[in-house]
Amino acid sequence: MNRLETTLDENEEYIGSTVWKALEEAFERVDDEADEIESKLEEAQQRIDELESALEALKYAGS
Repeated sequence: MNRLETTLDENEEYIGSTVWKALEEAFERVDDEADEIESKLEEAQQRIDELESALEALKYAGS
């Protein structure tokens, strides 16, 4: 019985560490994707700012 308990404990530790590792990897991927999205949003905001400035310049040029 003792050997069975030891094997069960070892399996539980292995499964726990495997699940934990998979969760860490998933969180890293999500974090990387979030960084990429944030970078794209910043680029889009820069472009919006540039277009708004150009529009203002056109308004003043037309007045």
